[in-house]
Order: sequence, then structure tokens, then C-alpha cells
Amino acid sequence: MMRKKIRYIVMALMCVILTSSNITVFAKNNNDSIISTHDYYGNSIMTVIDSGVNLRAQAGLNYSSLGMLYYGEKVSLVEQTVVFNNGYYWRHVKRLSDGTTGWVASIYLR
Repeated sequence: MMRKKIRYIVMALMCVILTSSNITVFAKNNNDSIISTHDYYGNSIMTVIDSGVNLRAQAGLNYSSLGMLYYGEKVSLVEQTVVFNNGYYWRHVKRLSDGTTGWVASIYLR
């Protein structure tokens, strides 16, 4: 049990380092997913760095795909929340080309 807690703490710290923002809230939901809220510094524009990336209805692999994102596409952050689910950190984004909002695994964004 202690190793699981340490793993969650390490993953949360990695998220903070990767997103370069200050953590303000840290919580774990009933599904053992880490949800952390970060300070938000306006509309951050990010670029998709892989092709055929799913834009999902919710943060997780089990949720429906709203469409695909392709290499070089631009998205903006909708909110400051980062959700850890299914081994990925998920960001809530808006596709700039058509305004579709959904969730993307953060490893596909820069």
C-alpha cells in the first residue's frame, strides 16, 4: 500500500514538472485516479506531436473518441485540470480548427 502511495506522489510531481506550473490542489478520486489542479496562466496553445491521436469525450481510454488529432494541429487548454487515468495524464483541450473540446493524453502535446 505504501508503494502505491509513493508511486502516485512521484507521478504527481512529474506532472508538475512537465507542465511547468504551480500545483494548488491535489486529490485522489474514488477510482484511484490522481486529479491535480494547477495555476492557470491564460490560454496555453499546444501542438499535437503525433498523428491519429484520439480526442476523447472524457479523460480515459474507455471513453468514446470525438475524432482524431493529427501532427501539427493546434489545441488550447480549456481548463487547468490534469487527470491521471489508464496510465496517462489527460488534458482538457479545444481544437482550434473547429472548436471541438475533449480530452487528450498529454504525452501527445507540446
